[in-house]
Order: sequence, then structure tokens, then C-alpha cells
Amino acid sequence: MQWLLVEVFYCLHVLTLTAYAIGSNELQKSLDLSSIQMGSLAAAFFVAFGLSQLFVGSQLGSRPNRWMIGGAAAVATFGALLLLISDNFASALVARLLMGAGVGNAFVSTVHVVSERFPERFPLMTNISQALANLSGAVIGVAIPWLPAFNDISTSYQLGFILLLIDTGLILVFCRDGRSTSKAAKATTRQDESVFFKAKRILSLQPFWSSMLFFAGLFGSYLSFAEVWNIQFQIEVFHESTNYAPLINTAVILGLAIGSLISGAVADRIGHVWPARVGAGVGLSMLILLFSGILPLWIAIVALLLLGLGMGTASLGLTSLRCHVPASEFSLASSLLLTGVFISAGILSASVGVSAGDLSRETGTFSHYQQSLAWFIGFAGMALTASITMRPQATET
Repeated sequence: MQWLLVEVFYCLHVLTLTAYAIGSNELQKSLDLSSIQMGSLAAAFFVAFGLSQLFVGSQLGSRPNRWMIGGAAAVATFGALLLLISDNFASALVARLLMGAGVGNAFVSTVHVVSERFPERFPLMTNISQALANLSGAVIGVAIPWLPAFNDISTSYQLGFILLLIDTGLILVFCRDGRSTSKAAKATTRQDESVFFKAKRILSLQPFWSSMLFFAGLFGSYLSFAEVWNIQFQIEVFHESTNYAPLINTAVILGLAIGSLISGAVADRIGHVWPARVGAGVGLSMLILLFSGILPLWIAIVALLLLGLGMGTASLGLTSLRCHVPASEFSLASSLLLTGVFISAGILSASVGVSAGDLSRETGTFSHYQQSLAWFIGFAGMALTASITMRPQATET
């Protein structure tokens, strides 16, 4: 039950990301925003998302999950409401900051619960959790553009607000802790006193940096590419319709879900190192192919699907990290890693916004696309390099 409740929250986080990506072009027009401002909205979301995980990760296990997760869901709900009524850049920026801070604990909480409830099946269950969330995003990505009720961007945002509001109530009512609140409260003071020293020790580990750079290179690229920019690229550069652009983007999302399942199952059998290296290599190769020239649509879709498959191995960075830190410090270590990942995604999104310039159907050219893809190629190259430095746990084969 605990895993299911947290997984639903994680799925809603992905659904709101997908709905935002689909509506981003209309949002840009309705608020008269530049590409740089759109990049700033994405950066604000990801940075707030990442920083919130640092706080959440240091508190998981010592504070009641009901209030930690439910409180964050309430913040996200308020952010969704503010985005629904935003009429200028400033209010949209605050809304994205609140939504980022609110849903920032969805994934780290899922990882924490999986680590506690399924310690022997951690790679598989972590990747199943990620795959389910992204499959839900893929379904929404296919459905929304073809449903007349969602032609208005406000309908998608209203649905996101309502679902988050319902989920907040369910978490506050039904979420239970794995340990008693009194036992956690007794340990809180000592944990708070030592969290700085634990973080310092974790940050001094070479495996932490290998895991973080690998995860950031692949998943940070996915977040910025599939959840922020790709739909706009399809519309403004390749002149696809607002109905077909999300369908094309769904290839990346579907690939990520499939890649998560495959890499989790393989890592469960042979270890995480080689699946991580292969995934990073596939992702980098597909980005280079997309960069090389304008491809026939069917080849581009296959490339995007394979790009998603490669990016789907990103969560093996958490598997790698778990091999090298004590179980008692894994929640904090994973939150530090994810903080770095989402801050990296924010920096990447803002950088792509600057490279894209004033992107529109009239001004968008393939050179704009190439200039933007160069950032993603750099991040994927970073992931491949980091995967080469990964080392298995002594008990892995």
C-alpha cells in the first residue's frame, strides 16, 4: 500500500510534466513569452525540484511519511492552481517554482520506499516504478492532442490540479510509515546533528560522482528534451501539427519506459555496469544521428524511440550508488544525487533556451535544432564517460 500511494504521486508528477510539455507552445503564445523565458520556467522548475529533494532525502525515515509526502503534494497542488490562473511571466515562474518544490519528493520517496520494502529486488522495482510512471505519461501524451475537450490548455491544467488535490487527500489519510512515529522522533535529533557529516562523507566518494554524472547526463537530458523542448522543435523547426508533435515525442517517453524495464531486469541478473554503458552509448549515438541531418520521419521516430531506450537506463545510477553507501545513508545519498540531476536539467533547459533564441515557425531552422542538440550530446557524452568509471559491488558479477 505504501509503495502504491507513493507510485501514484510519482505518476502524477510525470503526468503534469507531460501535460505541461504538450501545452507549452500554447502557454508561450498566451503569455507572450520568449524562448529564453520558457527556458527560465523549465530551469526554475528543475532547480526547485532538485533542491527540495535535498531536504526531503535528509528527513525521510525520521519524519512521518504522511506529512512529508502529503505536505509536498499540497505545495504542488497550490502551484498547479497558480499556473492555471497565471496571466504573466512572473506568476507562471512562481507557479513552476512551487510545482517543482512540491513534486520534488515524488521520485526520491519512491526510491526510499522501494529500498525499504524490496531491498533484494531494488534494480528491478526501481525501474518498474519509473516505467509505470512514464507509461502513464506516454498514454496521456497520445490521448490529449486527440481529445477535443483538451484543445484548451486550461483543461489540462484543471485536470492536473484536480488529480493533485485528490492525491494529496489520499496521502494524508492513508499513507503510513514503515516505522512508528515515536521511534522516528527519538532518532531525529541525532540524525539532524549528523546529516552534514554524512553528506560530506557521501560527497567525497568517487562512486557518488560517477552515479550522479551518469544519471544527470541521461535523465537530465530526457527531462529537458522530452518534457520541455522536443514538442516545440517538432512544431517550430519541422512544422509538424500540434496534434502530431506530441505523438512523435511519445516515442521518447515510450522508449524510456521500455528501457527502464529492460535495463532493470538485466541489471537484476548480471549487474548494473554493462547495461549502463550500453544505454549511454545508445543514447549518445541516437543524438548524433539526429544532429547529423534532417531524417525521414520514420527514421527520426525510430531514433527517438532508441534514444528513449538509452535514457531509460538512467536509474541504474541509483543502483550503482546503492552498492557503495551504507543502507542507513542511502536516502540522503539518493537525494543528493537527484538534487544534482535536476539542477543539471535546469541548467541544460536554460542553455537550450538561449541557443534556440526566438524560435517560431517563421524563424526556426535546422541549425537552431543542431545548436540545441549539441548541449544534449555533451550531456550524453558525460553519461557515457561516467559509466566507464562505474564499478560493481564486490558481490556483483
